[in-house]
Amino acid sequence: MNLAYKWMFDNGLISAPTIQQADINGYVIREQMAKMITEFAIKVLNKKPNSLLACSFTDTKNESTEMSFYIKTACQLGLM
Repeated sequence: MNLAYKWMFDNGLISAPTIQQADINGYVIREQMAKMITEFAIKVLNKKPNSLLACSFTDTKNESTEMSFYIKTACQLGLM
């Protein structure tokens, strides 16, 4: 788990500065998963989002700008 956390942190897939803060044994919510899979798809798989897709969701209006970006980009990548 430590190696997985370190790889994810070093590659920008997660931003929690410690493994404890990452809570990698805990639950992952949609916006967190959107960030991880989006960063992985772009940085590791070299995928490009289709910016022509609107990808609007009715339940994300209270999300931060960062999380809204990742949710929309995950959709534009065809991931969710």
